[in-house]
Amino acid sequence: FKGDVKAIKQMVKYNRQDIVILEFVFNKLMPFIKNYALNMSMFLKGARCVNPTCGSEDIQWRGWSYTRVGKYRRLVCNVCGAWGDERKAFNENKIEVK
Repeated sequence: FKGDVKAIKQMVKYNRQDIVILEFVFNKLMPFIKNYALNMSMFLKGARCVNPTCGSEDIQWRGWSYTRVGKYRRLVCNVCGAWGDERKAFNENKIEVK
């Protein structure tokens, strides 16, 4: 492919189509992937709180999740059914250290 402009243009055209098809397949398979590590909300700039699994804004708040450092609102996605937590913690018992 070195210096072959026609071949490079052909590969660019092919890769664009490939990306569209693979994105479709990826979105169809996502609900079946159990230990999925990619947080989709990181890629959606300006969006309100979204489901970290599929990126949908169609969510319902369902209770709380507790950790040692705070409590977080739990959400469930109305599109794919995945559960997640809000990023912002609600720390009600803050202790001021001087």
